[in-house]
Amino acid sequence: MNKLSVYLSIAALGVSLIALVLIGNVQGINFGGVTNLDQLDVTDGLSVDNVLRIEGDGGGRFASSTLTTVNGSADFASEASLPLVEEGTLVTLTSGATVSITAAQACDGNVLSFAPSVATASATLPTSSAWVGDCLGTNGDSVEFLLRNTSSTSLFTLLAADASTTMVGAATDDQIDAANEFRVHAWRTGTDTLVVEIRELVAAD
Repeated sequence: MNKLSVYLSIAALGVSLIALVLIGNVQGINFGGVTNLDQLDVTDGLSVDNVLRIEGDGGGRFASSTLTTVNGSADFASEASLPLVEEGTLVTLTSGATVSITAAQACDGNVLSFAPSVATASATLPTSSAWVGDCLGTNGDSVEFLLRNTSSTSLFTLLAADASTTMVGAATDDQIDAANEFRVHAWRTGTDTLVVEIRELVAAD
């Protein structure tokens, strides 16, 4: 690595350290006893205890990693952009005239797909106790998923498993037409009671 790359790397680290000093507490910074920066090898990166680590790839490119602790406030506007993406899971339910959705599928699956094999099929939600036992552990907890009808010809009806589950929505929203989707949102409202909103989604065009 040439001296210019070294100085640029040191400058980048210096800016990071200055920011940390201004908004937090960084003590005991040293470069392993090296006082002449011409002798400082940053090929494999630099670290400041466990507060900040800048890793090198041996070619002059660096990336911050491990733990960076900020005490106070920091403004990183226009400096970085991170997409807010929620990881999801696709679940394919067993095709047939009826299907029972498990609590694990309802709690962990972001998109559930069902292909009814008859003209008027049904899908049943988990019992309220199963939902509470899996993911709705505290009053006020909620979970949401998309339920798709992947049949091109048959509709199906979404059913509650027990009297402790109250389903709400428009008058016909419990029936999902062929090639349409439900948006299902469940809230725990008591020890073993749920309110489940169902809303059929149709093509925007």
